[in-house]
Amino acid sequence: AARLKASADDLTPLDIDIPITDMDGNSIWLRSKGLPHRRPDGAVIWDGVVIDITDFKQADERARRNHQWLLDAIGSMPSCFMLWDQSDRLVLWNRQCTEFYPEPEIFREGMAFDEVLKAPHQSVLDAQGEEAAEKWLAERHRQHRQVTGSHRFRGMQGRYYSITESRTPDGFTVTLVTDVTEGEESERKLRESEERYRTLIDLSPDAIYLNVNGAVVVCNKAAVEMFGASSPDDLIGRDLAELTHPEFRAELEERRNGVMRGGDHVRSARQKRLRLDGTEFWVDLAASQVSWGGELGGLVVLRDITELMAAEAELVRSKEDAELANRAKTEFLANISHELRTPLNAIIGFSDLMQREMFGPLGSEQYGEYAHDIYLSGTHLHDVINDILDLSKIEAGKLELREGTFPLPPVVERCIRVVSARAEEGRITLCNNVPSGLPVIRADERKLKQILINLLSNAVKFTPENGVVTIFGAVSEDGISITISDTGIGMAPEDIERAMQPFGQLDSHLNRRHEGTGLGLPLTNSLVELHDGHLRIESRRDEGTSVTVHLPAWRLMASTTAAE
Repeated sequence: AARLKASADDLTPLDIDIPITDMDGNSIWLRSKGLPHRRPDGAVIWDGVVIDITDFKQADERARRNHQWLLDAIGSMPSCFMLWDQSDRLVLWNRQCTEFYPEPEIFREGMAFDEVLKAPHQSVLDAQGEEAAEKWLAERHRQHRQVTGSHRFRGMQGRYYSITESRTPDGFTVTLVTDVTEGEESERKLRESEERYRTLIDLSPDAIYLNVNGAVVVCNKAAVEMFGASSPDDLIGRDLAELTHPEFRAELEERRNGVMRGGDHVRSARQKRLRLDGTEFWVDLAASQVSWGGELGGLVVLRDITELMAAEAELVRSKEDAELANRAKTEFLANISHELRTPLNAIIGFSDLMQREMFGPLGSEQYGEYAHDIYLSGTHLHDVINDILDLSKIEAGKLELREGTFPLPPVVERCIRVVSARAEEGRITLCNNVPSGLPVIRADERKLKQILINLLSNAVKFTPENGVVTIFGAVSEDGISITISDTGIGMAPEDIERAMQPFGQLDSHLNRRHEGTGLGLPLTNSLVELHDGHLRIESRRDEGTSVTVHLPAWRLMASTTAAE
């Protein structure tokens, strides 16, 4: 209304856009153009036209809105955005551009391309010198003229930037500058990490390779040497089947499919592989699923065990030969024991009758002494044969325990009575310090007696006159211990190991008082181990010996078992 009044007062042309609502309630735009003039009566009238410009207004609004959206999008980009006209003058830029430059106020419309390059050029100059800076500037001009894609450079404040340029159909140039310092650092660290891992892999004595779809894609130096190749190129791309012995190709495929399907690990598998010259060798392999370039692959580690396999085969042959020899020895001992026991039993029996003069006097007293000597020698030989057979059975794993439950003190008493006559003959005192309240144990009673009698006999045998042999018993959390101590000749620490070997006798003028084969301690130790126990010997020369038999706690039974 104001513009109409002003036009009427000044008689100036009128050009105005007017929004109105039509009869249907729709908003439309009209453009009114008119020329006012005054009539003779003083009234002002207009001559003109009215045009519907609704479509034009709507198109203009869309263009304005799209332009704002474009500006908002450019402004929200993380990269620096610059638009150059055909003369390389700056047309449009976003606020990120000002963050890349130490003097953001330099950006203005119509700014030349070379002006924008001054700051990064100076940064390269300061960091790398004039020659590098001039080279960078020339290369940057070339890239901008030819629009050759993306480029990276180290610019201001030591940061890394990526520049990407493209040309519009009307000859304008779009430049995007992105700070890629973090990415560059990550890539650098990744490269360094890859180099370190590569060095570590190449230092590995085991062959390592990666296969994808059954073909080698990466391998280390050990793999090159193992397969007899001259360089990694001889292996890369080669199908694994070519490097696998035909006997194991089906297994190779099965394992490869298993790893690829489920990501399972092959911890250890033995296979034959082939070198490039066709020679075969044994390997122990481990494999695992890995991702390589977007595809599933298998990482394989191989160790050459050809010599180990040969050694194992030789060991198996030696073991079989030893078992055959051992069986032959056992059979021989069984046969010879039968042949020896029959006449020995007759010798022992008849000599016993003779020394007791069961069918009348022999006549001369000397005959009685001879009969007694024959009886002792036969008994000793019978015991030696039994010891040899028992030790052979233990070595062959054929000696079994017949376990039961029984109180220990009565067993100790019986064993002491067995050796008491020998002790009295040698004027040796036997002391029983085993408590009467020891719990019932589970063991082979006959074998336990054999253990105690052997140890008591050894103690008496190697103790001089007027010596003392003492037997102790004690219970602890980890089991029961029976210790036999003597005041005898003892052993040097280095002699104990020899005494534990079969037929290993120690030289002494005392050990000939009773004949022996050196089987007592080895047999006793074996019998203790059959009971899951252990034997401990402590001894010093001329100070006596202490032998402890320890049985595990699980062999201790409830005290009520004795009554049962």
